[in-house]
Amino acid sequence: MNQRGSLAPFAAILVAAGRSARFGDGDKLNARIGAKSVIEHAAAPLLTLDFGAVIIVSGDNNDMVRALFSDARVTHIVNRTGGMGASIAAGARAVAPDARGVFICLGDMPLVSCGVYRALAQALEADPYAGAVAPFHEGQRGHPVLFGGSSLGALQALRGDDGARSVLRQGGFRLAKVPADDDVLFDIDTQADLTEARRCMAARDPT
Repeated sequence: MNQRGSLAPFAAILVAAGRSARFGDGDKLNARIGAKSVIEHAAAPLLTLDFGAVIIVSGDNNDMVRALFSDARVTHIVNRTGGMGASIAAGARAVAPDARGVFICLGDMPLVSCGVYRALAQALEADPYAGAVAPFHEGQRGHPVLFGGSSLGALQALRGDDGARSVLRQGGFRLAKVPADDDVLFDIDTQADLTEARRCMAARDPT
């Protein structure tokens, strides 16, 4: 990361192909928090920061996702087979082989700030032995997780529901930790989660 804070050496994959099974009616990613949908809030840091690539992986909700993100900077990938691992792999195959690292981000996490992304990139640059960097809050690992470029092949090989945790568990793999607030743990699975997200967002911007 250069002195201006550019994240151009990095790619970001936003996984948005989930089924919203616990949410009830409708796609949770399209639920509103203020003026924007859940996924728009989750994607906002990716479009604000200077990433080399922003890749959104959708599923059966592809039409909705494409309508929300027509920005030329966004690469759209469709994975209708399901599974977190398959979605990550599909996105990773669109990452340039010379990327310094790949952020794995979740479309149902609307509270993560730009500062988290910058802190993870700085930590990876500062630790030449780290295979990945993750935010932690009170001992719990959150998202996004930043994988070094050497892990790109392993991400591309993921299948089905076998998410990126399997890459982190490889022998000798070093995971660097960055302290963060509890926003890195908060995702939306239920209507109650959506209500809490609205409360948190309103507290940030009471106008």
